[in-house]
Amino acid sequence: ISSCTGYRPVSSFEESVGRAGGPDFFFQAYNFFTEGNLRSDFYVLLTNRALQFTKDGDRYVASYNVNLRIFGDEGTRLVTEKNWTETVTENDYEATTSKTYHVSPRTFSLESGKYTIVVEITDELSQKTMRRSGVLEIPDYRNLFLSLSNVIIGSRFASRNGQEILLPNLGPEMSYAGEQQYASLEVYDKLIGRDVILKYSLYGIGRYETPLFLSPYYPGEAARQLADTLFWTRETTITTSSASVPVRLSLPTLPVGHYRLDLHAASGGQRDVRTSRAFSLWPFGFPEITTTDKQIEVLEHIATPEEFERLKQAQTKEEKQQ
Repeated sequence: ISSCTGYRPVSSFEESVGRAGGPDFFFQAYNFFTEGNLRSDFYVLLTNRALQFTKDGDRYVASYNVNLRIFGDEGTRLVTEKNWTETVTENDYEATTSKTYHVSPRTFSLESGKYTIVVEITDELSQKTMRRSGVLEIPDYRNLFLSLSNVIIGSRFASRNGQEILLPNLGPEMSYAGEQQYASLEVYDKLIGRDVILKYSLYGIGRYETPLFLSPYYPGEAARQLADTLFWTRETTITTSSASVPVRLSLPTLPVGHYRLDLHAASGGQRDVRTSRAFSLWPFGFPEITTTDKQIEVLEHIATPEEFERLKQAQTKEEKQQ
């Protein structure tokens, strides 16, 4: 449903390791259909490493401005624009240069169609500007008898408007291998009271040969095959008790790697609906080493027992660095 990304897909897991876990700034968008209105949730993600901090008492503070513009007509017409400022506060200096991620969400009401998204982030202290762009495709939910929202893959939950929602895995620091992963989406049905069959297929991806987020409303793009292996399948049946039915599914325990979850929905002879979501899982703590103590910990694998014991006995920051 949505193919919106602020970063280039990697061609292999080895390449992603070489890039140290991805960029310092990117964004994602998810489409929903709420009470007859189209809704697009944007998540802008930024790391501390992209910001310049100043010391304020015993804390370190940075601020950045976000400018998000949405264009129609193949990028020639400005549809809407939002500007906002975020402030980041850290207690430790090491955290100011780490890949700690901060997520800034915003919601837009847009009509169905294809849009160009441009996001610019300006660090307020250095005035350095970063820019990324992507494409957002919103289907016409109002004219579809059976349709699906975007699929969110994540492992953490938050409360919004009194409801528990799944937070999407937006970056390497939010998608650890070994954690329980969930898939969350909404099923929209104009014919309330019928059964809808949902079939999930989870693939392990060896190489990306198509955009990271596939669009089921462009069959030519969606039909292009990835080099993948079927990892797991599941089929469930739900009864649409309302026009919008939330669905949540627990995924199996997954090792490190790249994955794609395909979902087919069908009911009563209606045309099948398909959506996909690709995601990655990383080793816990990979790839950032943010403190001297963590740097010492990983040296256990290459230091002699005597060297490692001396490192562990170091007390001051200077001794540890030496």
